[in-house]
Amino acid sequence: MWLALFLIPDIKTAGLAFLLFRLFDIFKPFPISYVDKNIKNAFGVVLDDLIAGLAAGYLTIFLYSFF
Repeated sequence: MWLALFLIPDIKTAGLAFLLFRLFDIFKPFPISYVDKNIKNAFGVVLDDLIAGLAAGYLTIFLYSFF
């Protein structure tokens, strides 16, 4: 989650980043689901959260720059 908030400029955008992180963490789109299914140890658990955080952060920055 902190990875998603690293470059977020204000509090409203932080709320969006948190929401996107939770959605990515729950629904697990492609790169996240691949890691979750194929790496069955503590590293896999942490890595899928890191990928979800990166995806949420990048998507938040992308949406913030256009809206």
